[in-house]
Amino acid sequence: MPLDPINSLPEPDRLALAVQNVRTADQLTDRVSQDPQFPDQFGPAAARIRDFVARYRYLARQRSEDFLRRSLPFTEGRIRNHRFDIMVLLAIVFIAFAVWRDRHTTSPPKASQAVLKSGLPPFHLITTPDLQVSCKSGMAPAQKSLDDLVGRYSLEYLKPCVPIDPKKLSSGPRLSTELHGRTIVRLKLQPTSVFAGMYPPFKAVLMVAPRERGTTSLLLNDLFVLDLQRDAEGMSAVVAISSADDPTLASFVARSDLWLVAALP
Repeated sequence: MPLDPINSLPEPDRLALAVQNVRTADQLTDRVSQDPQFPDQFGPAAARIRDFVARYRYLARQRSEDFLRRSLPFTEGRIRNHRFDIMVLLAIVFIAFAVWRDRHTTSPPKASQAVLKSGLPPFHLITTPDLQVSCKSGMAPAQKSLDDLVGRYSLEYLKPCVPIDPKKLSSGPRLSTELHGRTIVRLKLQPTSVFAGMYPPFKAVLMVAPRERGTTSLLLNDLFVLDLQRDAEGMSAVVAISSADDPTLASFVARSDLWLVAALP
């Protein structure tokens, strides 16, 4: 077993250090690093101990630098000799990661796969019999597509055999038979903020106030608002009224101001 460098110190110095549980050069160097005043307790030996620690640190640093100089050419040569192998390995790793990502990454959900069998006018509800996967297959759409589309309507004419974008359909409650027996009309309304933030369709009450003094107002409490728009002149709405109320409303419209005054559940 090789002797520790600390044996180069005189025996009395080593014995004094051993009392402090310092028996190797590494232990002495660490102790001085932690407490630079450590050698002062050994009196005349303090200068020898400090000199030993300085020489030991210098030799350790030299050994590290020599090892680095000897190992660098060897390492660089190995890398140069295997540069092509490393590039091939990196390419394989990249391809493997790409395959794993494609298999484990969830694809974004597709838009509803459904088209109309025939064209549908604005504000007409989409029903299950109206839909098919495509005009070539004639197959019924998946339930997800039906859930996305049935009971909603468009503000524009929907062409047949063209995929339907759910984002362009009504966003309020779904309807089923509520529009049966109704007439769809567009009315000019007096401006109001009562319905701000509400998304058609919804039920409402329409107050028809004739401009002639002494004329009784008309109140229609059975209508659905299908679209509500603001413009430079005020507001307009597309409403579905009971066919029985159609003649009465028609006789008032030209000579009255119209107000949407309440929303019904």
